[in-house]
Amino acid sequence: MAHIRRAVSSDGPELARLRWHFRADEGEAPLDDFKEFLPRFLEHYWHGLDSEAWAHWLVEENGAAIAHMAVQVIDGVPRPAFPRDRWGWLTDCYTIPGERDIGHGSRLLATIREWARAEGLELLLVSPSTRSVPFYRRAGFGPAGEWLQLTLDPPQSATD
Repeated sequence: MAHIRRAVSSDGPELARLRWHFRADEGEAPLDDFKEFLPRFLEHYWHGLDSEAWAHWLVEENGAAIAHMAVQVIDGVPRPAFPRDRWGWLTDCYTIPGERDIGHGSRLLATIREWARAEGLELLLVSPSTRSVPFYRRAGFGPAGEWLQLTLDPPQSATD
């Protein structure tokens, strides 16, 4: 039986592997190979754990990670009407292909919702893929209003 748990420091390499496959499944071409990606991921992951800016969860079955989700905790600018302004950016939601559509993601998301409530988060935001919109709608997610986005050009290198 699969079980859900909060990820710990030693889960970094396994989460990096899942992240690598998730982005490949989405059609991203990697800039480097996995051996070069791993230290970049681990630096981010361990910093996020240490600062408590990130929380990661895993679904495991027979000792193997089969799904994961992450939440970046955002401390917003204080508002006069609220004692605390915190929300979560839900991201990196992935289940390996052979384990999809059997409830792992729903159970994982329910766990994260309960954690977010206990942490005093006001809301969870997600930027879903077209394929995942029905999943989030079933979980109670709805439109987030009229968000606007500005995509920035990458910084110019010193040699340009």
